[in-house]
Amino acid sequence: MRSKASSWSLASKMLKPKRVSCEGIDISEVGKLHMELLILRNEKIDQSQMLRALKRLETFESSMQELEEGLGVSFRLLLKN
Repeated sequence: MRSKASSWSLASKMLKPKRVSCEGIDISEVGKLHMELLILRNEKIDQSQMLRALKRLETFESSMQELEEGLGVSFRLLLKN
């Protein structure tokens, strides 16, 4: 399990303003998600805003899982060679 410090370090690297695309995953989506979470934290919101944020989080989680699986496959292939 990652420590909080390394997790935050990873998150801060992903929030840099550059736009990079990897298999259809646009890193700028991380920035959008971050802004939406800040709004949720600082304002009273309605149910539709909460559901939209939840959907975005679920999509992000799925994208991260796909990325991790792809990296795992790549790593195993590198070890074989």
